[in-house]
Amino acid sequence: MTSNSPSTETSSLRVWVSLLLFGLGIYISISLGTYYSYDPTFYKAFYPAVSQEIHNHGGLLGANIADFLIQLLGVSSWIVPFLIGLLLYWVAVTPRPDETKVAKRRIGRKIIVFPLLIIAQAAFVGTLFVVDPMYPAEVDAGGVMGAFFSDYSNTYLGYAGTLLLHGFIMVVSLFVLLNLSLQKINLWFNKLWQEVQQHFWRFVLRIRSRKNSEQENFDQNHWQLNQIARSLELQQNGEEELHKSSYREDEGHARK
Repeated sequence: MTSNSPSTETSSLRVWVSLLLFGLGIYISISLGTYYSYDPTFYKAFYPAVSQEIHNHGGLLGANIADFLIQLLGVSSWIVPFLIGLLLYWVAVTPRPDETKVAKRRIGRKIIVFPLLIIAQAAFVGTLFVVDPMYPAEVDAGGVMGAFFSDYSNTYLGYAGTLLLHGFIMVVSLFVLLNLSLQKINLWFNKLWQEVQQHFWRFVLRIRSRKNSEQENFDQNHWQLNQIARSLELQQNGEEELHKSSYREDEGHARK
C-alpha cells in the first residue's frame, strides 16, 4: 500500500482552505452588498417596522452577518472581505512551509496587526465621515467600535491628531500584513515609472511616424498633382502649337 506524502496532503489542504476562504469572502461581500435595514435579523427581531421577508441575497444567515458587521464597523465592515482575500492570498499564493522558513515572530506580528487594522480603519472612517456614506440610517460611519475609539482619540488628540494616529496605524498594519518595505515600494515605483516612460515614448514615436507618413503621402500627392498639371500644360501647349502651324499652312495656301 502506498501512503500519501506530507507535501501532497499539505497541497490538498491548501486547495480546500483556499476554496473555503474564497466562498466565504464572496458570501460576505454579497451579504454586505444586499444589506436591507428592515430584514428580520436577531438584533432587530423586536423592531415594530421589521419586514417579514428577507431581502438579503445571503438569506437569514447573510442578513445577520451583515447586520452584525455594520452595527460593529459601519461602512468599515467592507474591510472584512478584504482581509479574507488577503488571507486567501497567503494560503494560495505564498510558498509552502517546506519551501521556505517563515519566522514565527513574523506570523505573530501579522496576528497582532489584524485587529489593529480593523480598529484603526473603523476609527479613521468614523472620524472622517460624520454620517455613514452607505448606511446613514444605521450607525456612525465607523460603527460602534469606530465611534468608541474615535471619540476617545478626539478627546485627547483632536480631529487632525486622530486622523494622523489611525492613518499611521493603518499604513503600518498594511506594511506588516503585505510584507512591504520601503525598498520594495521603491523598486515597484521604479518599475512602474519605467513602464510609464516606455509606453509614453512608444506613443510619441507612433504619433511621429503617423505624422511622417501623412507628410509623405501629402508630398507624394502634391508631386502627382504637379505632374498632372505639367502634362496638361504640355498638352495644351502642344495643341496651341498644332493650331498655329495649321493656321500658317492655311495662310500659305491662301497666298498662293
